[in-house]
Amino acid sequence: MPDPVINSTTFIDYLTSGSALIASLVALYGINTWRREYVGKKRMDLGHDLLEAFYKAKDAIRYIRSPFTPEIERSEAIKDLPEHRNEFDERAAVLSKRLNDKQKEIAAFRAMKYKIMAVFGNDSEKIFDEFASIPNQIATAMGILVKHYWNRQGENFRNKTEFENHLNEMNRFEGIIWDGTSEGDEILEKLNNIQSALEAIVHDHQDPIFKRIPKNLYAWIVGRLKNFIQTIIGQ
Repeated sequence: MPDPVINSTTFIDYLTSGSALIASLVALYGINTWRREYVGKKRMDLGHDLLEAFYKAKDAIRYIRSPFTPEIERSEAIKDLPEHRNEFDERAAVLSKRLNDKQKEIAAFRAMKYKIMAVFGNDSEKIFDEFASIPNQIATAMGILVKHYWNRQGENFRNKTEFENHLNEMNRFEGIIWDGTSEGDEILEKLNNIQSALEAIVHDHQDPIFKRIPKNLYAWIVGRLKNFIQTIIGQ
């Protein structure tokens, strides 16, 4: 018959070892969790800052491109124009003022480019470059309209085809500077694509190390305790 004293002592030794193991595992888990939570939180905070900056920049672009101009805004925009001006001069002045007024929001988003590249990877660079092209595209389209299209309104064209080509080209450029004035809004589509790409980057890179951490500490400890008991039984 096995010596009960030896068996009791052996069990106490196993229990003591098991308690020490569990305590060590809990301590290690706590340290790793804290470190991972700290790193993950900084990444998550940066992702939130990125999306917030983009949403503000997107709203700024949509405001710039709004075809509706309140009278108070128009009056402020044209106050420095010469007395002899026309409707198209006023349109250009309003758009120029909006581009200038919303530089803060646009610049704040663009300023995050290199920090985001450092944390989320170089693939994000092309997203920022795509966004940077939008204000330039709007300003360029406005310049073309002023110089080559709006000043020809009321002009006698040589034939119907020339006039239709003029209108089509003018509408195309107006579709760049104004929101929702043409089917298949090119600028809005770009903004939506950029938003989807940024949200995907933030989501895909958010706390990847947490996927390797058990979600339930109790289940994690119990699982390891079972392994420990099975080891004892196996002996």
